[in-house]
Amino acid sequence: MIEVGVLESINILRYDARWWLLNSGGHTNIVVIISIRRSDRSIVIGRWERMPLTHPTRPTSNVTVPTKVQRVLIDQNSNVTCAPLIIPIAKLLDTVPPGANNLTFNSTAMGTFANDFWSVAQ
Repeated sequence: MIEVGVLESINILRYDARWWLLNSGGHTNIVVIISIRRSDRSIVIGRWERMPLTHPTRPTSNVTVPTKVQRVLIDQNSNVTCAPLIIPIAKLLDTVPPGANNLTFNSTAMGTFANDFWSVAQ
């Protein structure tokens, strides 16, 4: 699932990510949120997944909770922080073909995306 927001706040997108992970009957394994902030011409990308609930005094359970596992920021100069963005192929496909690799978006690719986006969005 991908949620993109220009008018929605990052908090609404986070809520939507949690909603998809909790309410899809286990069919949604990963949510990528993209918050486009015109005010400072930045883009925030978050990767959310269901992760096991852990507690220091309780044994591991099968309970999972929506968790932000990665956050990438692209600033107004297309500088990228916390790259690469990695999308695990096993979270996208029920059956992973032999030799399939994770989707990986390095800082150069994401900086180019941001430049292209802002040149069209003006």
